[in-house]
Amino acid sequence: MCLFFYDMAIIQTLIDCVEVCAEKGIKNVILCPGSRNAALIVAFEQNPEIKCFSISDERAAAFIAMGIALATKKTVAIVCTSGTAALNFIPAAAEAILQEIPLLILTADRPPEWINQYDGQTVFQNDAFGQHVKRNFALLPDYEKPDVDWFANRIFNEAINLSQQPPLGPVQINIPIREPFYPTDNEVVKSKQDVHIISNALIKKSIDEKSEKNLVTEIESSAAVWIVVGQQNDIELDFAFAAIRKLPNVLIIGDVISNVGSDIDSQDILFNHQGFGAKPDLLITCGKSLITKSLKLFLRKSKVRNHWHVQESETIRDPYQSVSKLFNINPIDFFNSLRFASNSFQQKSESTTQLLKHDQRIVDALKSKVQNLTFSDIYCVNAIVSSIEENSVLHLGNSLSVRYVNLLKHQLNSKNILVECNRGTSGIEGSLSTAVGYAMSTDKMVYCLIGDVSFQYDKNALWHNYVPNNLKIIILNNSGGNIFRMIPGPKSQSAYKEFFETEQLHSAKKIAEHYKVHYLTVRNISEISVVGAFLENKGCSIIEFFTSPKENERTFKELMNIQVS
Repeated sequence: MCLFFYDMAIIQTLIDCVEVCAEKGIKNVILCPGSRNAALIVAFEQNPEIKCFSISDERAAAFIAMGIALATKKTVAIVCTSGTAALNFIPAAAEAILQEIPLLILTADRPPEWINQYDGQTVFQNDAFGQHVKRNFALLPDYEKPDVDWFANRIFNEAINLSQQPPLGPVQINIPIREPFYPTDNEVVKSKQDVHIISNALIKKSIDEKSEKNLVTEIESSAAVWIVVGQQNDIELDFAFAAIRKLPNVLIIGDVISNVGSDIDSQDILFNHQGFGAKPDLLITCGKSLITKSLKLFLRKSKVRNHWHVQESETIRDPYQSVSKLFNINPIDFFNSLRFASNSFQQKSESTTQLLKHDQRIVDALKSKVQNLTFSDIYCVNAIVSSIEENSVLHLGNSLSVRYVNLLKHQLNSKNILVECNRGTSGIEGSLSTAVGYAMSTDKMVYCLIGDVSFQYDKNALWHNYVPNNLKIIILNNSGGNIFRMIPGPKSQSAYKEFFETEQLHSAKKIAEHYKVHYLTVRNISEISVVGAFLENKGCSIIEFFTSPKENERTFKELMNIQVS
Protein backbone atom coordinates (compact mmCIF):
# COMPACT_ATOMS: atom_id res chain seq x y z
CA MET A 1 0.00 0.00 0.00
CA CYS A 2 1.32 3.43 -0.96
CA LEU A 3 2.25 5.55 2.08
CA PHE A 4 1.82 8.87 0.26
CA PHE A 5 -1.47 10.81 0.22
CA TYR A 6 -3.00 13.81 -1.55
CA ASP A 7 -5.30 16.37 0.11
CA MET A 8 -6.32 18.18 -3.09
CA ALA A 9 -10.00 17.32 -3.49
CA ILE A 10 -10.02 18.06 -7.19
CA ILE A 11 -7.34 15.47 -8.01
CA GLN A 12 -7.61 13.11 -5.03
CA THR A 13 -9.48 10.68 -7.26
CA LEU A 14 -6.61 10.58 -9.77
CA ILE A 15 -4.06 9.96 -7.02
CA ASP A 16 -6.15 7.03 -5.84
CA CYS A 17 -6.46 5.74 -9.42
CA VAL A 18 -2.66 5.67 -9.67
CA GLU A 19 -2.64 3.58 -6.50
CA VAL A 20 -5.04 1.20 -8.28
CA CYS A 21 -2.44 0.92 -11.07
CA ALA A 22 0.28 0.04 -8.56
CA GLU A 23 -1.82 -2.57 -6.74
CA LYS A 24 -2.83 -4.18 -10.03
CA GLY A 25 0.78 -4.78 -11.02
CA ILE A 26 1.68 -1.79 -13.19
CA LYS A 27 5.33 -1.19 -12.30
CA ASN A 28 6.48 0.99 -15.22
CA VAL A 29 5.05 4.23 -16.59
CA ILE A 30 6.20 6.58 -19.32
CA LEU A 31 5.43 10.21 -18.47
CA CYS A 32 5.40 12.73 -21.31
CA PRO A 33 5.80 16.33 -20.10
CA GLY A 34 2.84 18.69 -20.04
CA SER A 35 0.62 20.77 -17.81
CA ARG A 36 -2.86 19.32 -18.12
CA ASN A 37 -1.48 15.96 -17.00
CA ALA A 38 0.33 17.48 -13.98
CA ALA A 39 -1.82 15.68 -11.40
CA LEU A 40 -1.08 12.34 -13.04
CA ILE A 41 2.65 13.09 -13.26
CA VAL A 42 2.80 14.01 -9.57
CA ALA A 43 0.77 10.97 -8.56
CA PHE A 44 2.88 8.48 -10.51
CA GLU A 45 6.19 10.08 -9.52
CA GLN A 46 5.29 9.95 -5.83
CA ASN A 47 4.20 6.31 -5.85
CA PRO A 48 7.10 4.17 -4.56
CA GLU A 49 5.82 1.02 -6.28
CA ILE A 50 6.06 2.48 -9.79
CA LYS A 51 9.15 3.30 -11.86
CA CYS A 52 8.75 6.44 -13.97
CA PHE A 53 10.52 7.45 -17.17
CA SER A 54 10.34 10.92 -18.72
CA ILE A 55 10.17 10.78 -22.54
CA SER A 56 9.42 14.02 -24.39
CA ASP A 57 8.47 12.67 -27.83
CA GLU A 58 5.05 11.05 -27.47
CA ARG A 59 5.41 8.81 -30.52
CA ALA A 60 8.75 7.43 -29.34
CA ALA A 61 7.43 7.25 -25.76
CA ALA A 62 4.55 4.99 -26.73
CA PHE A 63 6.82 2.60 -28.63
CA ILE A 64 9.31 2.58 -25.74
CA ALA A 65 6.40 1.64 -23.46
CA MET A 66 5.53 -1.14 -25.89
CA GLY A 67 9.10 -2.45 -25.74
CA ILE A 68 8.95 -2.51 -21.93
CA ALA A 69 5.64 -4.40 -22.10
CA LEU A 70 7.17 -6.92 -24.51
CA ALA A 71 10.08 -7.53 -22.16
CA THR A 72 8.11 -7.67 -18.91
CA LYS A 73 4.86 -9.15 -20.30
CA LYS A 74 3.05 -6.68 -18.02
CA THR A 75 0.82 -3.71 -18.68
CA VAL A 76 2.79 -0.46 -19.02
CA ALA A 77 1.13 2.95 -18.57
CA ILE A 78 1.80 5.96 -20.80
CA VAL A 79 0.65 9.44 -19.87
CA CYS A 80 0.39 12.60 -21.97
CA THR A 81 -1.06 16.07 -21.84
CA SER A 82 -4.06 17.25 -23.85
CA GLY A 83 -4.18 18.04 -27.56
CA THR A 84 -2.21 16.44 -30.38
CA ALA A 85 0.08 14.78 -27.82
CA ALA A 86 -2.54 12.05 -27.48
CA LEU A 87 -2.72 11.49 -31.24
CA ASN A 88 1.00 10.72 -31.33
CA PHE A 89 0.29 7.60 -29.27
CA ILE A 90 -1.87 6.12 -32.04
CA PRO A 91 0.89 4.44 -34.15
CA ALA A 92 2.08 2.42 -31.14
CA ALA A 93 -1.51 1.65 -30.13
CA ALA A 94 -2.15 0.26 -33.62
CA GLU A 95 0.93 -1.95 -33.36
CA ALA A 96 0.01 -3.04 -29.84
CA ILE A 97 -3.58 -4.02 -30.68
CA LEU A 98 -2.40 -6.20 -33.58
CA GLN A 99 0.53 -7.69 -31.65
CA GLU A 100 -1.59 -8.08 -28.50
CA ILE A 101 0.65 -6.04 -26.20
CA PRO A 102 -0.88 -4.58 -23.00
CA LEU A 103 -0.74 -0.78 -22.63
CA LEU A 104 -2.71 1.59 -20.40
CA ILE A 105 -2.96 4.84 -22.36
CA LEU A 106 -3.86 7.80 -20.13
CA THR A 107 -4.62 10.98 -22.06
CA ALA A 108 -5.24 14.15 -20.04
CA ASP A 109 -7.89 16.41 -21.57
CA ARG A 110 -9.60 19.77 -21.19
CA PRO A 111 -13.08 19.76 -19.63
CA PRO A 112 -15.76 18.80 -22.21
CA GLU A 113 -17.35 22.28 -22.32
CA TRP A 114 -14.11 23.68 -23.79
CA ILE A 115 -13.68 21.19 -26.62
CA ASN A 116 -14.08 22.79 -30.08
CA GLN A 117 -14.31 26.28 -28.53
CA TYR A 118 -10.99 27.72 -29.76
CA ASP A 119 -9.41 26.79 -26.44
CA GLY A 120 -5.72 25.85 -26.49
CA GLN A 121 -4.50 22.27 -26.80
CA THR A 122 -7.91 20.79 -27.50
CA VAL A 123 -8.71 18.10 -30.03
CA PHE A 124 -11.38 15.39 -30.09
CA GLN A 125 -9.76 12.90 -27.72
CA ASN A 126 -12.73 10.76 -26.73
CA ASP A 127 -12.64 7.65 -28.94
CA ALA A 128 -9.63 9.10 -30.80
CA PHE A 129 -7.98 5.66 -30.88
CA GLY A 130 -11.04 4.00 -32.43
CA GLN A 131 -10.49 0.29 -33.06
CA HIS A 132 -6.78 0.59 -32.33
CA VAL A 133 -7.48 -0.10 -28.65
CA LYS A 134 -9.52 -2.83 -27.03
CA ARG A 135 -11.77 -0.12 -25.62
CA ASN A 136 -11.89 3.66 -25.17
CA PHE A 137 -12.88 4.83 -21.68
CA ALA A 138 -13.56 8.39 -20.49
CA LEU A 139 -13.74 9.80 -16.98
CA LEU A 140 -16.04 12.58 -15.80
CA PRO A 141 -14.33 15.84 -14.71
CA ASP A 142 -16.08 16.56 -11.39
CA TYR A 143 -13.94 14.29 -9.23
CA GLU A 144 -15.02 15.81 -5.92
CA LYS A 145 -18.44 14.16 -6.30
CA PRO A 146 -18.61 10.73 -4.59
CA ASP A 147 -20.28 8.99 -7.53
CA VAL A 148 -17.70 10.36 -9.96
CA ASP A 149 -14.92 9.21 -7.62
CA TRP A 150 -16.46 5.71 -7.53
CA PHE A 151 -16.89 5.77 -11.33
CA ALA A 152 -13.21 6.64 -11.89
CA ASN A 153 -12.08 3.82 -9.62
CA ARG A 154 -14.28 1.37 -11.48
CA ILE A 155 -13.03 2.54 -14.89
CA PHE A 156 -9.35 2.18 -13.89
CA ASN A 157 -10.02 -1.32 -12.53
CA GLU A 158 -11.94 -2.31 -15.66
CA ALA A 159 -9.43 -0.84 -18.10
CA ILE A 160 -6.40 -2.50 -16.49
CA ASN A 161 -8.25 -5.82 -16.24
CA LEU A 162 -9.16 -5.59 -19.94
CA SER A 163 -5.56 -4.88 -20.98
CA GLN A 164 -4.49 -8.05 -19.15
CA GLN A 165 -7.34 -10.25 -20.36
CA PRO A 166 -6.48 -12.48 -23.37
CA PRO A 167 -6.06 -11.45 -26.06
CA LEU A 168 -3.94 -8.76 -24.42
CA GLY A 169 -3.93 -5.25 -25.81
CA PRO A 170 -3.98 -1.48 -25.27
CA VAL A 171 -6.81 0.47 -23.67
CA GLN A 172 -7.33 4.24 -23.46
CA ILE A 173 -8.71 6.29 -20.60
CA ASN A 174 -9.38 9.91 -21.52
CA ILE A 175 -9.15 12.07 -18.39
CA PRO A 176 -10.63 15.58 -18.43
CA ILE A 177 -9.07 17.73 -15.70
CA ARG A 178 -10.15 21.16 -14.50
CA GLU A 179 -7.79 23.71 -12.97
CA PRO A 180 -6.10 23.91 -10.52
CA PHE A 181 -4.09 20.76 -11.14
CA TYR A 182 -0.77 21.61 -9.44
CA PRO A 183 -0.36 21.02 -5.70
CA THR A 184 0.46 24.05 -3.58
CA ASP A 185 3.55 24.25 -1.38
CA ASN A 186 1.72 23.32 1.84
CA GLU A 187 -0.10 20.30 0.45
CA VAL A 188 1.14 16.84 1.41
CA VAL A 189 0.83 13.90 -0.92
CA LYS A 190 -1.64 11.34 0.44
CA SER A 191 -3.65 8.43 -0.90
CA LYS A 192 -6.53 6.57 0.63
CA GLN A 193 -5.71 3.47 2.66
CA ASP A 194 -8.78 1.69 1.32
CA VAL A 195 -8.42 1.97 -2.46
CA HIS A 196 -10.94 -0.40 -3.96
CA ILE A 197 -9.48 -3.17 -6.15
CA ILE A 198 -11.54 -5.34 -8.51
CA SER A 199 -9.54 -8.42 -9.42
CA ASN A 200 -9.75 -10.12 -12.79
CA ALA A 201 -10.45 -13.85 -12.38
CA LEU A 202 -8.90 -15.27 -15.54
CA ILE A 203 -10.34 -18.63 -16.52
CA LYS A 204 -7.95 -20.93 -18.32
CA LYS A 205 -9.58 -22.63 -21.30
CA SER A 206 -8.99 -26.30 -21.97
CA ILE A 207 -10.10 -29.02 -24.36
CA ASP A 208 -12.37 -31.70 -22.95
CA GLU A 209 -11.16 -35.30 -23.02
CA LYS A 210 -13.53 -36.49 -25.75
CA SER A 211 -12.60 -33.64 -28.10
CA GLU A 212 -8.92 -34.15 -27.37
CA LYS A 213 -9.15 -37.81 -28.40
CA ASN A 214 -10.93 -36.89 -31.63
CA LEU A 215 -8.30 -34.27 -32.46
CA VAL A 216 -5.44 -36.67 -31.78
CA THR A 217 -7.07 -39.33 -33.95
CA GLU A 218 -7.46 -36.85 -36.82
CA ILE A 219 -3.84 -35.70 -36.53
CA GLU A 220 -2.50 -39.25 -36.40
CA SER A 221 -4.55 -40.37 -39.39
CA SER A 222 -3.64 -37.44 -41.67
CA ALA A 223 -0.97 -38.11 -44.28
CA ALA A 224 0.60 -34.64 -43.99
CA VAL A 225 0.03 -32.29 -41.07
CA TRP A 226 1.57 -28.84 -41.41
CA ILE A 227 1.76 -26.56 -38.36
CA VAL A 228 2.42 -23.04 -39.65
CA VAL A 229 3.35 -20.52 -36.96
CA GLY A 230 3.13 -16.77 -37.51
CA GLN A 231 4.74 -14.12 -35.35
CA GLN A 232 4.78 -14.90 -31.63
CA ASN A 233 7.35 -14.40 -28.89
CA ASP A 234 6.57 -16.99 -26.22
CA ILE A 235 9.36 -19.56 -26.15
CA GLU A 236 7.03 -21.93 -24.27
CA LEU A 237 5.23 -22.67 -27.55
CA ASP A 238 8.25 -24.51 -28.89
CA PHE A 239 8.27 -26.71 -25.76
CA ALA A 240 4.55 -27.38 -26.28
CA PHE A 241 5.41 -28.88 -29.68
CA ALA A 242 7.59 -31.58 -28.07
CA ALA A 243 5.04 -34.41 -28.41
CA ILE A 244 3.53 -33.53 -31.79
CA ARG A 245 6.96 -32.84 -33.28
CA LYS A 246 7.86 -36.53 -32.89
CA LEU A 247 5.11 -37.63 -35.29
CA PRO A 248 6.63 -38.41 -38.70
CA ASN A 249 3.61 -37.00 -40.56
CA VAL A 250 4.00 -33.54 -38.94
CA LEU A 251 5.94 -30.55 -40.30
CA ILE A 252 6.41 -27.38 -38.25
CA ILE A 253 7.04 -24.28 -40.35
CA GLY A 254 7.76 -20.84 -38.92
CA ASP A 255 9.43 -17.60 -39.94
CA VAL A 256 12.28 -16.20 -37.87
CA ILE A 257 9.73 -14.11 -35.91
CA SER A 258 7.77 -17.24 -34.92
CA ASN A 259 10.50 -18.11 -32.39
CA VAL A 260 9.93 -21.86 -32.83
CA GLY A 261 12.18 -24.53 -34.24
CA SER A 262 11.13 -24.83 -37.88
CA ASP A 263 11.56 -27.99 -39.96
CA ILE A 264 11.90 -25.72 -43.00
CA ASP A 265 14.60 -23.05 -43.14
CA SER A 266 14.36 -21.79 -46.73
CA GLN A 267 10.65 -21.00 -47.11
CA ASP A 268 11.39 -17.64 -48.78
CA ILE A 269 12.95 -19.52 -51.70
CA LEU A 270 11.32 -22.95 -51.35
CA PHE A 271 7.73 -21.80 -51.83
CA ASN A 272 8.58 -19.77 -54.91
CA HIS A 273 8.89 -23.17 -56.62
CA GLN A 274 5.59 -24.97 -57.05
CA GLY A 275 6.93 -28.22 -58.52
CA PHE A 276 7.60 -30.33 -55.42
CA GLY A 277 3.97 -31.50 -55.10
CA ALA A 278 3.71 -31.30 -51.30
CA LYS A 279 0.71 -29.81 -49.54
CA PRO A 280 -0.96 -30.43 -46.18
CA ASP A 281 -3.99 -32.66 -45.65
CA LEU A 282 -4.42 -30.98 -42.29
CA LEU A 283 -3.20 -27.42 -41.72
CA ILE A 284 -2.90 -26.13 -38.15
CA THR A 285 -2.02 -22.45 -37.77
CA CYS A 286 -1.30 -20.18 -34.82
CA GLY A 287 0.52 -16.95 -34.22
CA LYS A 288 0.07 -13.74 -36.17
CA SER A 289 1.48 -12.54 -39.49
CA LEU A 290 3.98 -14.32 -41.73
CA ILE A 291 6.95 -12.58 -43.32
CA THR A 292 7.15 -15.05 -46.19
CA LYS A 293 4.74 -13.90 -48.87
CA SER A 294 5.46 -16.92 -51.08
CA LEU A 295 4.38 -19.31 -48.27
CA LYS A 296 1.25 -17.26 -47.60
CA LEU A 297 0.30 -17.28 -51.30
CA PHE A 298 1.13 -21.00 -51.56
CA LEU A 299 -1.24 -21.83 -48.71
CA ARG A 300 -3.93 -19.63 -50.21
CA LYS A 301 -3.68 -21.38 -53.56
CA SER A 302 -3.61 -24.80 -51.91
CA LYS A 303 -7.22 -24.38 -50.66
CA VAL A 304 -6.66 -26.79 -47.78
CA ARG A 305 -10.01 -28.38 -46.86
CA ASN A 306 -9.13 -29.11 -43.24
CA HIS A 307 -7.60 -26.03 -41.58
CA TRP A 308 -7.60 -25.48 -37.80
CA HIS A 309 -6.66 -22.07 -36.46
CA VAL A 310 -5.73 -21.70 -32.79
CA GLN A 311 -5.96 -18.26 -31.15
CA GLU A 312 -7.40 -16.67 -28.02
CA SER A 313 -9.34 -13.99 -29.91
CA GLU A 314 -12.85 -14.79 -31.12
CA THR A 315 -12.32 -12.73 -34.29
CA ILE A 316 -11.92 -15.02 -37.29
CA ARG A 317 -8.54 -14.33 -38.87
CA ASP A 318 -8.10 -16.27 -42.09
CA PRO A 319 -5.21 -14.95 -44.25
CA TYR A 320 -5.02 -18.27 -46.12
CA GLN A 321 -8.75 -18.25 -46.93
CA SER A 322 -9.28 -21.80 -45.70
CA VAL A 323 -10.11 -21.88 -41.95
CA SER A 324 -12.59 -24.68 -41.25
CA LYS A 325 -12.35 -24.87 -37.44
CA LEU A 326 -11.45 -22.15 -34.91
CA PHE A 327 -10.09 -22.97 -31.45
CA ASN A 328 -10.40 -20.02 -29.04
CA ILE A 329 -7.63 -21.16 -26.72
CA ASN A 330 -4.02 -20.25 -26.02
CA PRO A 331 -1.88 -22.23 -28.55
CA ILE A 332 0.43 -23.42 -25.75
CA ASP A 333 -2.53 -24.88 -23.84
CA PHE A 334 -3.90 -26.39 -27.05
CA PHE A 335 -0.73 -28.28 -27.98
CA ASN A 336 0.03 -29.26 -24.38
CA SER A 337 -3.40 -30.90 -24.15
CA LEU A 338 -2.73 -33.29 -27.05
CA ARG A 339 -1.49 -36.68 -25.86
CA PHE A 340 -0.22 -39.08 -28.51
CA ALA A 341 -0.16 -42.66 -27.27
CA SER A 342 -0.92 -44.54 -30.48
CA ASN A 343 1.57 -45.97 -32.95
CA SER A 344 -0.99 -46.09 -35.73
CA PHE A 345 -0.21 -42.69 -37.23
CA GLN A 346 0.81 -42.17 -40.83
CA GLN A 347 4.42 -42.34 -41.95
CA LYS A 348 6.03 -39.36 -43.62
CA SER A 349 4.64 -39.00 -47.14
CA GLU A 350 6.93 -39.13 -50.16
CA SER A 351 6.07 -35.52 -51.06
CA THR A 352 6.97 -34.36 -47.53
CA THR A 353 10.26 -36.25 -47.70
CA GLN A 354 11.07 -34.57 -51.00
CA LEU A 355 10.10 -31.17 -49.60
CA LEU A 356 12.53 -31.58 -46.69
CA LYS A 357 15.32 -32.73 -49.03
CA HIS A 358 14.67 -29.76 -51.31
CA ASP A 359 14.82 -27.41 -48.33
CA GLN A 360 18.15 -28.84 -47.20
CA ARG A 361 19.64 -28.46 -50.68
CA ILE A 362 18.56 -24.82 -50.77
CA VAL A 363 20.02 -24.15 -47.30
CA ASP A 364 23.31 -25.78 -48.35
CA ALA A 365 23.38 -23.64 -51.50
CA LEU A 366 22.60 -20.53 -49.43
CA LYS A 367 25.45 -21.23 -47.04
CA SER A 368 27.84 -21.69 -49.94
CA LYS A 369 26.77 -18.52 -51.73
CA VAL A 370 26.77 -16.38 -48.58
CA GLN A 371 30.43 -17.29 -47.96
CA ASN A 372 31.34 -15.75 -51.32
CA LEU A 373 29.16 -12.65 -51.24
CA THR A 374 30.43 -9.25 -52.30
CA PHE A 375 30.06 -6.32 -49.87
CA SER A 376 26.33 -5.67 -49.56
CA ASP A 377 23.50 -5.51 -47.04
CA ILE A 378 23.14 -9.26 -46.92
CA TYR A 379 26.90 -9.71 -46.45
CA CYS A 380 26.77 -7.33 -43.46
CA VAL A 381 23.67 -8.94 -41.97
CA ASN A 382 25.32 -12.35 -42.21
CA ALA A 383 28.39 -11.00 -40.40
CA ILE A 384 26.16 -9.72 -37.59
CA VAL A 385 23.77 -12.65 -37.12
CA SER A 386 26.62 -15.15 -37.16
CA SER A 387 28.43 -13.21 -34.41
CA ILE A 388 25.81 -11.95 -31.97
CA GLU A 389 25.69 -13.24 -28.44
CA GLU A 390 23.71 -16.36 -27.53
CA ASN A 391 20.57 -15.94 -25.38
CA SER A 392 20.14 -12.38 -26.60
CA VAL A 393 17.27 -10.45 -28.21
CA LEU A 394 17.23 -9.32 -31.83
CA HIS A 395 14.83 -6.51 -32.81
CA LEU A 396 14.34 -6.17 -36.54
CA GLY A 397 13.20 -3.22 -38.59
CA ASN A 398 10.66 -3.74 -41.33
CA SER A 399 11.09 -3.67 -45.10
CA LEU A 400 14.40 -5.36 -45.93
CA SER A 401 15.93 -5.88 -42.48
CA VAL A 402 13.43 -8.52 -41.38
CA ARG A 403 13.52 -10.19 -44.80
CA TYR A 404 17.31 -10.44 -44.78
CA VAL A 405 17.32 -12.17 -41.39
CA ASN A 406 14.47 -14.47 -42.40
CA LEU A 407 16.54 -15.57 -45.38
CA LEU A 408 19.49 -16.28 -43.06
CA LYS A 409 17.54 -17.75 -40.15
CA HIS A 410 19.55 -20.97 -40.31
CA GLN A 411 22.36 -18.90 -38.74
CA LEU A 412 20.27 -18.40 -35.58
CA ASN A 413 19.00 -21.93 -35.05
CA SER A 414 21.42 -22.91 -32.29
CA LYS A 415 21.76 -19.56 -30.51
CA ASN A 416 18.51 -19.34 -28.51
CA ILE A 417 17.89 -15.80 -29.73
CA LEU A 418 14.46 -14.23 -29.27
CA VAL A 419 13.48 -12.30 -32.40
CA GLU A 420 11.12 -9.32 -32.17
CA CYS A 421 9.73 -7.08 -34.89
CA ASN A 422 6.87 -4.59 -35.22
CA ARG A 423 4.98 -6.80 -37.68
CA GLY A 424 1.53 -5.93 -36.37
CA THR A 425 1.34 -3.03 -38.79
CA SER A 426 4.75 -3.63 -40.43
CA GLY A 427 5.47 0.10 -40.35
CA ILE A 428 8.98 1.55 -40.13
CA GLU A 429 8.21 3.94 -37.27
CA GLY A 430 8.98 2.88 -33.72
CA SER A 431 11.38 0.01 -34.46
CA LEU A 432 14.28 1.60 -32.58
CA SER A 433 12.05 2.93 -29.78
CA THR A 434 10.62 -0.55 -29.19
CA ALA A 435 14.12 -1.99 -28.96
CA VAL A 436 15.15 0.78 -26.55
CA GLY A 437 12.19 0.03 -24.28
CA TYR A 438 12.96 -3.67 -24.35
CA ALA A 439 16.63 -3.09 -23.50
CA MET A 440 15.62 -0.82 -20.61
CA SER A 441 13.77 -3.80 -19.09
CA THR A 442 16.14 -6.75 -19.50
CA ASP A 443 19.67 -7.78 -18.60
CA LYS A 444 20.03 -9.53 -21.95
CA MET A 445 21.94 -7.98 -24.82
CA VAL A 446 19.52 -6.38 -27.29
CA TYR A 447 20.46 -5.88 -30.94
CA CYS A 448 18.41 -3.62 -33.19
CA LEU A 449 18.93 -4.13 -36.92
CA ILE A 450 17.28 -1.40 -39.00
CA GLY A 451 17.66 0.52 -42.23
CA ASP A 452 18.85 4.10 -42.49
CA VAL A 453 15.35 5.47 -43.19
CA SER A 454 13.89 3.64 -40.17
CA PHE A 455 16.68 4.97 -37.95
CA GLN A 456 16.32 8.58 -39.08
CA TYR A 457 12.54 8.37 -38.75
CA ASP A 458 12.85 7.15 -35.16
CA LYS A 459 16.00 8.86 -33.91
CA ASN A 460 14.07 10.46 -31.04
CA ALA A 461 14.15 6.98 -29.53
CA LEU A 462 17.49 8.16 -28.07
CA TRP A 463 16.24 11.57 -26.90
CA HIS A 464 16.03 10.91 -23.15
CA ASN A 465 18.19 10.02 -20.16
CA TYR A 466 17.74 6.24 -20.14
CA VAL A 467 19.67 4.98 -23.17
CA PRO A 468 20.63 1.46 -22.02
CA ASN A 469 24.17 0.08 -22.15
CA ASN A 470 22.93 -3.32 -23.34
CA LEU A 471 21.65 -1.93 -26.66
CA LYS A 472 23.53 -2.40 -29.94
CA ILE A 473 22.16 -0.58 -33.00
CA ILE A 474 23.02 -1.91 -36.47
CA ILE A 475 22.14 0.42 -39.35
CA LEU A 476 22.08 -0.68 -42.98
CA ASN A 477 22.69 2.62 -44.75
CA ASN A 478 21.84 1.97 -48.37
CA SER A 479 20.95 5.61 -49.08
CA GLY A 480 17.19 5.20 -48.95
CA GLY A 481 14.40 2.67 -49.10
CA ASN A 482 15.98 -0.18 -51.06
CA ILE A 483 12.85 -2.32 -50.67
CA PHE A 484 11.47 -0.42 -53.69
CA ARG A 485 14.29 -1.88 -55.79
CA MET A 486 13.17 -5.39 -54.92
CA ILE A 487 9.45 -5.21 -55.65
CA PRO A 488 7.88 -4.90 -59.11
CA GLY A 489 6.50 -1.52 -60.14
CA PRO A 490 8.37 1.40 -58.51
CA LYS A 491 11.54 1.29 -60.63
CA SER A 492 9.61 1.86 -63.86
CA GLN A 493 8.17 5.14 -62.56
CA SER A 494 9.72 8.56 -63.16
CA ALA A 495 9.09 9.31 -59.47
CA TYR A 496 11.16 6.30 -58.35
CA LYS A 497 14.37 7.91 -57.07
CA GLU A 498 12.89 10.91 -55.29
CA PHE A 499 9.52 9.67 -54.11
CA PHE A 500 9.79 5.89 -53.69
CA GLU A 501 13.38 5.09 -52.81
CA THR A 502 13.77 8.61 -51.33
CA GLU A 503 17.51 8.67 -51.94
CA GLN A 504 19.38 10.41 -49.08
CA LEU A 505 22.98 10.77 -47.95
CA HIS A 506 22.55 11.23 -44.20
CA SER A 507 24.44 9.22 -41.59
CA ALA A 508 24.00 8.53 -37.88
CA LYS A 509 27.40 9.93 -36.92
CA LYS A 510 26.28 13.32 -35.60
CA ILE A 511 23.30 11.76 -33.83
CA ALA A 512 25.62 9.30 -32.08
CA GLU A 513 27.94 12.14 -31.07
CA HIS A 514 25.02 14.21 -29.80
CA TYR A 515 23.75 11.39 -27.56
CA LYS A 516 27.29 10.25 -26.62
CA VAL A 517 26.82 6.81 -28.17
CA HIS A 518 29.84 4.86 -29.40
CA TYR A 519 29.86 4.92 -33.22
CA LEU A 520 31.61 2.82 -35.86
CA THR A 521 31.35 2.53 -39.64
CA VAL A 522 31.99 -0.20 -42.19
CA ARG A 523 32.27 0.68 -45.89
CA ASN A 524 33.94 -2.39 -47.41
CA ILE A 525 34.97 -5.97 -46.67
CA SER A 526 38.41 -4.93 -45.40
CA GLU A 527 36.71 -3.05 -42.53
CA ILE A 528 34.40 -5.89 -41.45
CA SER A 529 36.67 -6.79 -38.52
CA VAL A 530 35.27 -3.67 -36.81
CA VAL A 531 32.20 -5.78 -36.01
CA GLY A 532 34.17 -7.48 -33.25
CA ALA A 533 34.96 -4.17 -31.52
CA PHE A 534 31.33 -3.11 -31.90
CA LEU A 535 30.01 -6.27 -30.26
CA GLU A 536 32.55 -6.14 -27.44
CA ASN A 537 31.94 -2.49 -26.51
CA LYS A 538 30.40 -2.28 -23.04
CA GLY A 539 28.08 0.67 -23.66
CA CYS A 540 25.34 1.48 -26.14
CA SER A 541 26.88 1.40 -29.62
CA ILE A 542 25.94 2.12 -33.23
CA ILE A 543 27.54 0.47 -36.22
CA GLU A 544 26.59 1.84 -39.63
CA PHE A 545 27.18 -0.18 -42.79
CA PHE A 546 27.35 1.91 -45.97
CA THR A 547 26.37 -0.28 -48.93
CA SER A 548 25.61 0.07 -52.62
CA PRO A 549 21.91 -0.06 -53.54
CA LYS A 550 22.68 -1.72 -56.87
CA GLU A 551 24.86 -4.38 -55.22
CA ASN A 552 22.19 -4.97 -52.58
CA GLU A 553 19.63 -5.56 -55.29
CA ARG A 554 21.89 -7.90 -57.22
CA THR A 555 22.97 -10.05 -54.26
CA PHE A 556 19.51 -10.32 -52.71
CA LYS A 557 17.90 -11.34 -55.99
CA GLU A 558 20.72 -13.82 -56.63
CA LEU A 559 20.02 -15.54 -53.31
CA MET A 560 16.25 -15.44 -53.72
CA ASN A 561 16.56 -17.07 -57.14
CA ILE A 562 18.73 -20.01 -56.09
CA GLN A 563 17.92 -23.05 -58.23
CA VAL A 564 18.65 -26.58 -57.01
CA SER A 565 17.77 -29.87 -58.61
